[in-house]
Amino acid sequence: MSASERCDDRPHAQAAWDGEAGPSLLAAALEAEHRRWQEQLDRRLAQTTSPTARVLAVFDAYIDADLPAEPTGRALLGIGSDTCEHPAMRPVVRAHHHQAAELLEAQVRATGVDDPEALAAHLGMLLQGGLTASILTGDRARLEAARTLAAGVLGTASDARPEAD
Repeated sequence: MSASERCDDRPHAQAAWDGEAGPSLLAAALEAEHRRWQEQLDRRLAQTTSPTARVLAVFDAYIDADLPAEPTGRALLGIGSDTCEHPAMRPVVRAHHHQAAELLEAQVRATGVDDPEALAAHLGMLLQGGLTASILTGDRARLEAARTLAAGVLGTASDARPEAD
């Protein structure tokens, strides 16, 4: 089955494959989803100064943008991308994941926890798991549950941090 045949359940994605402009249209749609997520994240970050809340803002941006509910959002997340696969979207997906991971790590680092890289990697796995479960079940509560777990992990990590003299 070709990539365009796997898109047949999504008419707007199928249309993106028609003609020579198909790959660029698909990449543009993914970039628009990334901008929508970035706008949600910027809005969330502007609303808080708490380091822990700023980490959770990364989760909140995905919840606010509701990317798992949109076909192009799912493609941007690289989840279910086998249903509409094209080399034109790979760089956009990689760039989104790279930027999200960097932003998450920067926010974790600001909390002052020991080993922020490891904690950010663990929180990133919670985020990806929540996104995947949300897509597979059609239930956004899975992503919200991942956020709740992340808050608990952050609380435990902050509690373990030695007090400054």
